[in-house]
Amino acid sequence: MDYTWNTTARHEYDISGATLEDVVAAIEGMDEAGRAEWWPSWEYDTDASGEITDARVTVDSAITLPTWVDESSASGPEQTEWRRFLQALSDHEDGHIERVRNFLDGTDERILHGDPSTATSNFDWIVSELQESSTMYDQETDHGRADGTVIDLDVVP
Repeated sequence: MDYTWNTTARHEYDISGATLEDVVAAIEGMDEAGRAEWWPSWEYDTDASGEITDARVTVDSAITLPTWVDESSASGPEQTEWRRFLQALSDHEDGHIERVRNFLDGTDERILHGDPSTATSNFDWIVSELQESSTMYDQETDHGRADGTVIDLDVVP
């Protein structure tokens, strides 16, 4: 039995805007400003009777966050607010990954016994429950808004 959590990849995408207000307008046109993704997979060994004798679960994950390419030409208060927002967004996406990590820990042991068909159904159910847990996390935090992932334009003079 083995559970491997690979290092979460970090990706960035560029967002442009001369002002923080421009950046807010660009973000509002997106489905989401940040994204956490995960890809659990598993493999197994069986004995002569077809029973699973060993299971290995591997999880790859990634977080994608924006980079404000014009940040250096923004005012000090705009830069400070952007960095605060970006940290809150990063923390929120990290929260998704932490849930995934906790949820999948021990999965190798939960799917170990039985035949491959049953184990596959169990694994698929676990992944489905994980997605539901992530959806609930977004509902609980209003997609991170309750955690500060809203840019406050009132800080700009």
